[in-house]
Amino acid sequence: MRSLLKFVLIITYVIISSINNIHAQEVENERTKPLLDPTSLRVDNYRDKELPDTPAANLLTAWLKAHNTANRDSLGIFVKIHYSEKLLVKTDFGKHVDFYSEATKMYGKLRAKPFRIEKNEKHSIIAWFLKEGLDLREASKPENVVVVEVDVDTEDTNSLRRGIGMAALICNLREESRQ
Repeated sequence: MRSLLKFVLIITYVIISSINNIHAQEVENERTKPLLDPTSLRVDNYRDKELPDTPAANLLTAWLKAHNTANRDSLGIFVKIHYSEKLLVKTDFGKHVDFYSEATKMYGKLRAKPFRIEKNEKHSIIAWFLKEGLDLREASKPENVVVVEVDVDTEDTNSLRRGIGMAALICNLREESRQ
């Protein structure tokens, strides 16, 4: 009886140790897993994409032109023209212009055409832009890719439903890895 109990305890210990080792390896694999599928930023994926002829893409183009001027006045004109009345009532005009001005300083100029269109609908688009003037080695780093999201008001397709969403790809990847 005593030897059977000893045998059961040894087997239990071996099983628990194996489970702990498997779990530790899974945790390590998850911790060291790249934040991005390496094939999505391969050099041969860097081909400019044409933006579609949709209200969302047209507003994205207008924003990109204002963004690339790096001029506070141009950004203010964009907000005045493309923020719906509903949106202007809910937001502080100056804070939005400040936000876009800071984004211009932070990200710098972006290439005129995206290299990836993640979402493409009539009233919504998400596009990935490379910072202008980088060689492909530098451009392939997620911090040099800016993801821009535009949602157009369905009743007034010349107006935004909400402010432009933008972030460096590295921020999006970190957020996804936390989920």
